[in-house]
Amino acid sequence: RNNQARQGSDWEGELRLGGNLDDTWIHNNTFHAEHANGVFVFSGRVADGSAQGEDAVPNRLRLANNIVIHTGRLRRTWPLRAVRAPADLGSECNDWYRSEPGPLVEWNGAEFSSLEGFRARTGLERRGLSVDPRLVSPENGNFWLRAVSPVIGWGLSGSGMAPDLGAFPYRPLLELQPLELRFAAVAGGRDPVTQWIAVKSAAGIPLGWGARAQGERWLQLSAAAGEAPGRLGVVVRTPDQT
Repeated sequence: RNNQARQGSDWEGELRLGGNLDDTWIHNNTFHAEHANGVFVFSGRVADGSAQGEDAVPNRLRLANNIVIHTGRLRRTWPLRAVRAPADLGSECNDWYRSEPGPLVEWNGAEFSSLEGFRARTGLERRGLSVDPRLVSPENGNFWLRAVSPVIGWGLSGSGMAPDLGAFPYRPLLELQPLELRFAAVAGGRDPVTQWIAVKSAAGIPLGWGARAQGERWLQLSAAAGEAPGRLGVVVRTPDQT
């Protein structure tokens, strides 16, 4: 809830890291910045006019496995911004993505248009990314990873950190139960009883789905599309009725 991207504020960041944050891991979060910096690291000192003084320096701060998406067009905001970043700050295996043209990082007053340039200058983000994480539907508040996401399995593991980047790791969007159906029929006899497949949303949100029967006349479906959770009926026709 450390969000200072409200209208009327300084548009500092979706997450502002400053103050007594010694020995803190910030990992497996997803930030979606429309009007502010994605992550803002700030060290304030009395000599610079900060009322907090030396305790406004986040010591031994670590950022890992986070996804930061910056969609704003404001020129003075970045996916990552640091003011007087402490020398012991660590940042690895994060995805810093800017969907609109503009610099990627502002670090101690210097701008970097690419992660490669930032890496060469600071030595950070040796396994960092700057790619579209391919989320399901961020415009609708769905930040789960798609199966084609390049950040699946990319992160650090251990210490409670998940290997997928972000707060919403990949999981299959749809679950089917059962996974196999068996029918028994006699030519010229009655059609087998319709069997039903439960279509569920693994992410717990409504999802649309489509189905087809590969053009076989003897195999029919109760619907060509629907929304999970729901049911799909499978109908088998005996040969003399096709």
